[in-house]
Formats: sequence, structure tokens, C-alpha cells
Amino acid sequence: MPARTRIWRKRGRAKKLKYTWKTTGHPSIRKRIGDGKQQPCKQYTPCGCQQMCGKQCSCLENETCCEKYCGCSKSCKNRFRGCHCAKSQCRSRQCPCFAAGRECDPDVCRNCWVSCGGGSLDDPQSTGDGYHCGNMKLLLKQQQRILLARSDVAGWGAFIRNPVNKNDYLGEYTGELISHKEADKRGKIYDRANSSFLFDLNDQFVLDAYRKGDKLKFANHSSNPNCYAKVMLVAGDHRVGIYAKEHIEAGEELFYDYRYGPDQAPAWARKPEGSKREDFVSYGRAKKIA
Repeated sequence: MPARTRIWRKRGRAKKLKYTWKTTGHPSIRKRIGDGKQQPCKQYTPCGCQQMCGKQCSCLENETCCEKYCGCSKSCKNRFRGCHCAKSQCRSRQCPCFAAGRECDPDVCRNCWVSCGGGSLDDPQSTGDGYHCGNMKLLLKQQQRILLARSDVAGWGAFIRNPVNKNDYLGEYTGELISHKEADKRGKIYDRANSSFLFDLNDQFVLDAYRKGDKLKFANHSSNPNCYAKVMLVAGDHRVGIYAKEHIEAGEELFYDYRYGPDQAPAWARKPEGSKREDFVSYGRAKKIA
């Protein structure tokens, strides 16, 4: 992957600096970015290493990057070093954070600021360039307004209040944090009721929105959805963001693919036999109770 160049100014002089993907820190992260593959998320646990991390580092053993919460120094070679992106690059694969399935961190990333509300602390609005990092929506809770109403498909549904564009952040899928073992137990019960609110978060935890959660858990299933879910690493924690797959008009109902396996999908979630329609919407639900 070609290196990118940015301009460094000091005392009136401009100097070109090469910026490569090595700034992302961990080799496995760089490989994931280069290959463009979505690998299973692994739970991050801060290491207690002193100074530089060695072979016994828990982060290295778990194939995760060291973060700002780890005990090692900032010069640790396993540290994720954030991005140096120019304006409007943080929502593309040119941004190492976005490409690695992470939100930008204002404490680590060079050009991603967070305002305290008073125009201080390098608030982008105070600089006059109007720049805002577009890859901190979960961190800053900049969700869209979601409405709850009776669905034209089945039961309750989630609807968007304002029009949104493709890849816009809609909100977070939240719920109770449980282990995979507990999720297997609850899943058997939910299957009998033809409903499930379980969402795999990483290799250790699952989200269960049956008793807890927000309005987005009421979004119905569709084989041709207008939204998609993505697990993002935000300040050391994995969180699930829901994003628009296409332009959505105000008042439209939200759908996303529950990703049923061939033998797992109930009858209502499958396309009719012999049907070649791509816009088939299932008339039922897997994540809600009738």
C-alpha cells in the first residue's frame, strides 16, 4: 500500500513527511488493513507491563494493540498510534483507525479534537476551518433520532426521524453484556419463542437486548436491508454501531440483516421458493416478541 505524505511546518518552513501504515502499531492490525479482511474481534484487557512490552505481554499474546490504558510507555512498539488524517479522511479506508474497525481517539490521533463546549481545547470551530472528525460518533453519542411505531412488516418497528445519507451513523445497539456460555442458554429459550436479541460482540461477550436496550433493537429483518451493523473499538471497548446502507428518507422504517445461517433462519425469514426478487422483506421477526 502506498505511503501518504503530509506537510509539517516549523518556523515558516515546510517539510514533507512520509506517513505509512506502520503508524498503526501492531503487525496483525497492519495485515488486517492491508488484506481488507474482517477478523473476529478480541476482547481488550490492559497489560501491566513496565516500560516496553516483551513476549509475556498480555496484549501481544492476545494479538491486540496496547492502548493508552496499558501500563507500558507511550514509546511501546505495540501501541496503536492513531491517525494523522487530513480533513474528511477519517471516514474512509485511508484512515488507519477506520480501516482497523476503530473510532478515532482524541487523546491519540493528531488532528481529531473534542470540544468542551466553550470554544477551548483546540475546538475545531474556533480554528475557523469547520473541521470535525467523522469517526467519533459512538464516542460522542451523536446518534440520529429514532422513532418507535407499529411496523408495516410485523409488530413494532424502528423509524428514522430525519433523512440520512449512505454510511451515516444512526445509533448504537445496546443491551446486557453476557458471556457466550450464557448466550447459548438464553438462545435456546429465545428460539422456542421465535425471538432473539443476541448480538455477538467479540470472542468473550455477547449483547442481549431482550430486557435492556434502545429503540434500534426493534428494527426488523430484511434480506435487502437499508442499514448495517458494525462492531467498533471505542476507547478500549467494543460497541455496535448501526449505519445507513443507503440514503434513507425521513419516516422510513429501518431494516438490517440478522445474518441467519442456512439452517437457522425460520420459514418467514427465507425468500419464497423459486423467487428471484432481491427486495424480499421477511414478514416476521427474530429479535422481537409478538
